[in-house]
Amino acid sequence: MRVGEIDFVCKKPNQTKYVQAAYIIDNDETRKREFGRLADIKDNYPKYVISMTPLVKSRDYEGITHLGLREFLKNGL
Repeated sequence: MRVGEIDFVCKKPNQTKYVQAAYIIDNDETRKREFGRLADIKDNYPKYVISMTPLVKSRDYEGITHLGLREFLKNGL
């Protein structure tokens, strides 16, 4: 298991979402760090990485949704 924390765990009755916030994901080391912590969680709740990486549109990386900050602010999760 990787050492680190998850930035936000959002809970409601019968619903949990995990959110990792990152400034720019521009190399493999950063990608592994930001997505890897979420990938270590073995439940089926939604997992998100939100970043200011240029030109990111909603896309999945190993089952984790990567959202650009602007899209998140406009549309939410």
